[in-house]
Formats: sequence, structure tokens, C-alpha cells
Amino acid sequence: MAIFSRRSLQRMIVTVSHSGLEDENPIDVFQAELIRHIRKRHVLPNRFSCRINGVFDGSYGDRKLRLLLPSKSRLEAFFGKQFDEFLKKVAGLPEEQHSYTQKTEQVDIQIHYHPQQKYFSFGYPSYTNADSLSTLNLDR
Repeated sequence: MAIFSRRSLQRMIVTVSHSGLEDENPIDVFQAELIRHIRKRHVLPNRFSCRINGVFDGSYGDRKLRLLLPSKSRLEAFFGKQFDEFLKKVAGLPEEQHSYTQKTEQVDIQIHYHPQQKYFSFGYPSYTNADSLSTLNLDR
């Protein structure tokens, strides 16, 4: 039978918070803007798929995944003239497949239009998984 003191039990209970991760990875804002721009061109969003890649920042044991998508302040630039030209092509030739890719050190996104696709697809690596407990202070 194991006996735990109140102090040792307190140190065993750890809470992981996602606080700040949504601000660093504004995925919901990006998805809403993507759908808004697609609908503005009167094209069905369900025929689109979007893939966002990510990169690890930090060293192993103290790293986190950052999605390679534009910050909230850069969304307007992402959905600018080149993206609008892509949507014009989709609207003009809706029976053909189309692709749009933006890849830089800060952004890595692929958007595809498939005329036979039935459901909107949106994928990205999980940025909320804990990589390590090494940075937690358990002696509080």
C-alpha cells in the first residue's frame, strides 16, 4: 500500500493549458476567412481542401509546433490579388481542378479545388500536444 503525503500528491497533479497557442496559431480565424473569400466568389466551399504545414520551434524536450500560416495581421495580404486570381479561375472553370500554394519560411499552405469533392477538407498538424514536462515547475 502506497501512502502519499498532501505535498507529494500536489506535486503529482499537473495541468496543461493551451493558453496562448490559439493566438500563435490562429487556425479558426484563417479557416473562417478562407470560407468567406470562397463564398464571395459564389463557389461551393465543400469542393475545397486545405492543408497547412508546421515546424517545430525549440530543441527536443522544450519545443512546440508552430503552424505555418499567416498571422491575423497578415491575413489580408495572404488573401490578396494572387489568391483572388486563383478563385476567379475556379469560378470561371468550375469543372476543372485547381491548386493554390503559398510556401515561404513563415507560410506553407496548399489549397485545392476538386469539382467532384463532396465535403470541405481542412488539415494541419496538432499544435496542442505536450512535447515534454521538463519546463513545468512541479515544486510549487
